[in-house]
Formats: sequence, structure tokens, C-alpha cells
Amino acid sequence: MLAYFWWIAAAIFFVAEIFTPEAVLVFAGLSAVCVAILDMLGVQGIFVQGTVFVILSTILTYYMRPFWMRLLNNKDLKTGASALIGQEVRVIEDINHQKLTGRVKIGADEFPAKSVDDSVILAGRFATVKKIQGITLIVSQKEVHHEK
Repeated sequence: MLAYFWWIAAAIFFVAEIFTPEAVLVFAGLSAVCVAILDMLGVQGIFVQGTVFVILSTILTYYMRPFWMRLLNNKDLKTGASALIGQEVRVIEDINHQKLTGRVKIGADEFPAKSVDDSVILAGRFATVKKIQGITLIVSQKEVHHEK
């Protein structure tokens, strides 16, 4: 009966997970628990159990790790285009709805841009990304505060 082996392996994976930030070993531990239960239900053979363990570990890690990391971090992780919303950009070409011009730069990337209210925003100014339409950033001019 290999169930004892899988229970011990699961315990080792769970304890080892405490010392690693990658959240991978927890899925190996869950897979070991599942294989131990399968062994107790009559699925015999180290080859079959090992194969189930490897496949289940891979599937759980691939599909569950992003959810698990979000749960642990408890932060809204914005990616792709949604990560740009709210960011400050530098206008590198006048944004002018009448002339159909406008480009902004954020980091090393440049994007076509329009103003949210069709106002003109001059090159050199800063703006805030409000939304995205396709690859075009819809921005509003950042207020300039003059010190007295």
C-alpha cells in the first residue's frame, strides 16, 4: 500500500511550501493527497500513481497558481491595457481632434491619443489615461499647478 508514501510526501510538500514564496509545492501536496486517496480506493501501481501525480500537479499548478497568488497577494493586479488606465503620460505630439493628431509616451512605449473632451493638449504637457479604445489612449490634461 503506497498510500502512506503519498501522505508523507504530501506533508513534506506542505511544510516545504512554508519556506518558498512560489506557491508551487502546495499543488504537489494536493496532488499527493489525491493519489493517496486513489490508492486507498484501489488504484494500484507506482507507475499509474506516479503518472497521475505528475499530470495532476502540472494541471493544478498551471490553472490554480494564478488564482492562488491573487488570493495570497490580495491585490488587484492589472495587466495589459487595463494597467495603463490612471497612468500619467507625456504628450509628444499635440493632441488635436480637428487635425486628427496626438501621440503620448509612457515609459518607452508610444501610443496614439485623443483627449477625453476633444480639447487640444500641447506637446510637452502631461495627461492621465482615462480609457482605451483599440490602441488609442483617451486622456485628460493633467492640471498644471503654479507655485506663488
